[in-house]
Amino acid sequence: MKNIYNYMLLYKNCYGVDENLTIGAAKLKLKYHSVLSLADCYLIALAKRYGAIIVTTDHNIKEVKEASTILLESL
Repeated sequence: MKNIYNYMLLYKNCYGVDENLTIGAAKLKLKYHSVLSLADCYLIALAKRYGAIIVTTDHNIKEVKEASTILLESL
């Protein structure tokens, strides 16, 4: 677990929102309206854009299988 945390600290970035990202997030929200929050949809859309792996404790993000996801156990 410590290795994943150190990796995340090394590669943290901040990304802006643009029209294409918003459209991608909106399509995901329409598809998973009762499962994912809008923030989750933006996260998945961003991960898909950059080929990133999502590291989360939210099982819903992993269950929709829209992006590569590592599910961490909650403490």
